[in-house]
Amino acid sequence: MMYMKRWIVICLAAMTVASWGQEVLPDSDVVTFAKNYLGAKYHYGADGSNGLFDCSGFVGYVYRLVGVELPHSSGAQYHCGEHVEGIDSLQVGDLVFFKGRWSGSVGHVGIFIEWDSVGDAFSFIHASTSAGVCISHSDEAYYKKRYVGARRILKI
Repeated sequence: MMYMKRWIVICLAAMTVASWGQEVLPDSDVVTFAKNYLGAKYHYGADGSNGLFDCSGFVGYVYRLVGVELPHSSGAQYHCGEHVEGIDSLQVGDLVFFKGRWSGSVGHVGIFIEWDSVGDAFSFIHASTSAGVCISHSDEAYYKKRYVGARRILKI
């Protein structure tokens, strides 16, 4: 419990830094920065300092570029920012979360890019264990059954 409280405090502090007059870039710039890392290799626990990323390390690295610190854990990131009510409310730059392969809890995170042209699916950029930093779609079999929710980190 103490561990979770610590991460919540860190998340609130990160949001405060971004919202107390620090100039932050539009959410679309977050995605632009993220796309610069397409093809970067995946490595569990990596935060980008060595050119490698895991999913939460990638999200944290990209958001750090716009002045927002996030914890290095998809589960902890799920408690940062504001809850996005309903999948149809997603906006560019929102964090999207998925259940892990082996548990029912949050185990993966990506950054929302845009709605796909058909249906109610969306594309997101993330660090995948199999493909490194890539763009995937929420209607892919693996992600479709694992979507948990979304959080809005930046408010412009």
